[in-house]
Amino acid sequence: MTAAMTSVSQALLEWTKVFPKQVTENYTSSVTFMKQLTVVAISTITYLKNAFPEDSYTLEHFGGLKLRILKKKCRNELAHFLTTALTQGFEAFDKKYID
Repeated sequence: MTAAMTSVSQALLEWTKVFPKQVTENYTSSVTFMKQLTVVAISTITYLKNAFPEDSYTLEHFGGLKLRILKKKCRNELAHFLTTALTQGFEAFDKKYID
């Protein structure tokens, strides 16, 4: 196996750890994927913009990248508000209050 193939295999392994294997297999896995992708996107944007203190994030490794993901319970009031709002939004979506 070449180094490039090993790198691709490692990236695929990391991807399947974080995101569902069959993203579009059914509605539930698609929704789960979108929730996880939303959390990664919001966390990355707020981290790069220095919106919250460093201790509001946890470090996750993904495909050789270091991702900062917002913690569910933060000491920072605004960071905690954002994670709570995301969680409540996901719950509202699950209960079909929003489409």
